[in-house]
Amino acid sequence: GSNFIVGGRYEDRLVRTEHGWRIAHRDLVRMWSEGNPEVTRRS
Repeated sequence: GSNFIVGGRYEDRLVRTEHGWRIAHRDLVRMWSEGNPEVTRRS
């Protein structure tokens, strides 16, 4: 097939700056996926 779906959550590390809170680092924690992962590859 031509679809690939990923479900999960982000785990962020935040820092407070003079402009407010900002994301310093973000990890994607993949919980599940379905479909064809080959559709994400560049040709």
